[in-house]
Amino acid sequence: MPSLPPGQIFKATYSGVPVYECIIKDVAVMRRRSDAWLNATQILKVVGLDKSQRTRVLEKEVQKGIHEKVQGGYGKYQGTWIPMDVAIALAEHYHIRELLEPIIAFVPSDRSPPPAPKHAIATSGRLKKTPSEVMDSARLRASSEENSSEVIGADEYNRSEGSISPSPSDMSSASRTPSPIAPDAKDYAPRYADARGVMYTPGSRVSTPYGYRDPYMQTTPTYEEADPQARYAEIILDYFISETTTIPPLLVSPPLDFDPNMSIDEDEHTALHWACAMGRIRVVKLLLSAGADVFRVNSNGQTALMRAAMFSNNYDLRKFPELFELLHRSILNIDRSDRTVFHHVVDLALSRGKPQASRYYLETMIHRLAEYGDQLADILNFQDDEGETALTMAARARSKRLVKLLLEHGADPKIRNREGKNAEDYIVEDERFRASPSRPSAALPSAEPAGHQGAHTSEAGQRAAGRAVGLVSTLLHDLADSYDTELAILEKKLAHAQSLLVQIQSEIAESGRMEAALRASGQDTDETLAKVHRLEDEVRTAYRRRDAAEAARQWADAESRIRSAQHAAGIEGLGHVHDADVQPLLTPPSDLRAELERLRDATRAACARRDQLEQTYLDNQRDQATGHTMTTYRRLIAAGCGGIPTEEVDAVVNVLNDLLEEGDSAAAAKYVDQVRPRPQEERMDDGAAPVAVS
Repeated sequence: MPSLPPGQIFKATYSGVPVYECIIKDVAVMRRRSDAWLNATQILKVVGLDKSQRTRVLEKEVQKGIHEKVQGGYGKYQGTWIPMDVAIALAEHYHIRELLEPIIAFVPSDRSPPPAPKHAIATSGRLKKTPSEVMDSARLRASSEENSSEVIGADEYNRSEGSISPSPSDMSSASRTPSPIAPDAKDYAPRYADARGVMYTPGSRVSTPYGYRDPYMQTTPTYEEADPQARYAEIILDYFISETTTIPPLLVSPPLDFDPNMSIDEDEHTALHWACAMGRIRVVKLLLSAGADVFRVNSNGQTALMRAAMFSNNYDLRKFPELFELLHRSILNIDRSDRTVFHHVVDLALSRGKPQASRYYLETMIHRLAEYGDQLADILNFQDDEGETALTMAARARSKRLVKLLLEHGADPKIRNREGKNAEDYIVEDERFRASPSRPSAALPSAEPAGHQGAHTSEAGQRAAGRAVGLVSTLLHDLADSYDTELAILEKKLAHAQSLLVQIQSEIAESGRMEAALRASGQDTDETLAKVHRLEDEVRTAYRRRDAAEAARQWADAESRIRSAQHAAGIEGLGHVHDADVQPLLTPPSDLRAELERLRDATRAACARRDQLEQTYLDNQRDQATGHTMTTYRRLIAAGCGGIPTEEVDAVVNVLNDLLEEGDSAAAAKYVDQVRPRPQEERMDDGAAPVAVS
């Protein structure tokens, strides 16, 4: 094989994750294309540390900060992955920054690097891979058809998670500022964890030398596949690592020789381990109904419940409460490291940077077991082979929420681990770290970024810098808290205003419909009223004309009678009368003016009386058309009220109308019962005198 040029950058994909790769001192040093994280294990190999030394450095220094531990999968991709700035600090601490400069300083461009040596044939050995390699090269779907509609966003839950003053390098293991993504990595989707902890991107499929393979494709069994259990294991494993969302018939209707507790990979995971880790509740229920054992463990002594608590898939899908109800009987199991499920839950925050998922799992289990206080405290205080309890691990993870939750349910803060420290010691260390004027990196306490060497060397400068950093940090925290509070208040007000707006708009629309209906009916009403008034005026005019004609007729009759009387008395034959004789008749009497006023008043009163009689006549004529109907209604109401007199119906109806308008239907019914006449016998029973019935 020809020698590689020094500092040459290659591109490769391991376990479905695209990386950049550089060969340094015969060690393939990788950098992920999606977030520029580097493999700390490979960096320590470049340093020249042996396996035991690398393990000690990783546990004591690197894994106390932000990191991502990958176990299983393609061998070269395994190890502990750390952010770029922590990787630079680690390289400077061991004086190999210059050696790693090619991979650190590499800037992606339009020109794609060449493939890594031998990487082109890395995927052609599908038939030679072990079951673990098959499982670890898979992609876990974020959700399937059975629970895609139940996925709940974690933003709201994440905002409530607290941490105990994280250092600058691990300000938040749950939401960190992403590194710039390389231009040629833009097509890669976010990465997820499978049941072995391997990170991969959506879109990967199980490949063979002949292309992509259907997991349910019927193949001719070889001698190695003659065992039906092996064939079943391969079908189930292919289902978990494939793109399909269809549960294989093998699990829906298992054959008689199907063993649900068989191992399906080299780590002795069963199908139940896989389904629980991936949050597939329906598959879990099918396996349990087929006889799967919740106490069955893998090669590390871990139950399915432990595997579910080691990954955040059940948090992403919000399936853990339902899953815990199915698996809670195995809560007392411990693995080969003497760890309980609570150790694994807290380790999800400590080692994998998932404090929200860890808190979600812990709250679910503790609230379910809260009624068993003493037994719960014994489980929480159980120590693993390193002497760690769930509380000491939570204190190391700097999670206020986890520490408080454990303390509230009986966790002992004075239990010491193998290093002689307890939870109180870690909390005190954290407080000292907060009060320290200069805060070194959490991953590498003795390392200092190159750009800051020699800065603030005086004691006064360090004190000033410490006070400034503390003040700025406090102000930022206060600002963030104030912003969150105001945002919550505004969101609540906005929701209330929106509900009021919807209600007002509904009322406006209803009012518009009522107005249109009233306008339509009001036109006919106005025309009818105008016609009634016109007819009333015509009736009045006709009556007045008739009265005038009658008065004229009566006047003519009076004049005729006067003339007849004069003729009979012979007045017409008396001749002319002297003026002196008629003078007294022409002189007006002295009380004529008073008499005229009296006559005028009498005339006005007569006119008013006439108008009143005319209106009464018109009203009677108007009611004459409905008189028969009203009489019928009165009879019906009188009969319904027990036979009360019809002349009392109007009074009874008025009282009932008032009671019904007040909404008191019970009082209305009681009133009807009171006014209903009772038989004579009832009155006599009540002591009342009998009333004669005619």
